[in-house]
Amino acid sequence: MSLYVSASGREVTHASSSSLDTYRLCRRKFKLSRIDGWRQKEKKASREFGKCIESAVQYYHDNGLKSGEAVTEFQRLWAKFID
Repeated sequence: MSLYVSASGREVTHASSSSLDTYRLCRRKFKLSRIDGWRQKEKKASREFGKCIESAVQYYHDNGLKSGEAVTEFQRLWAKFID
């Protein structure tokens, strides 16, 4: 006896504790993730990079448009992600 058919087409005959927890928490999330195969996107480096660029440009404008300030601020912000 199968419980459901997974997103990959495989018949699931038993439930793990994590799948039961998801089901108890939200049946729709269970269906979307376990049956339909939906996955939440993780934060990507490109998004964080863009945020650092935006913040550095804003810093540059807020601090009198001084030469090199944006680059220095970007390097400071981006360093948190490359360490």
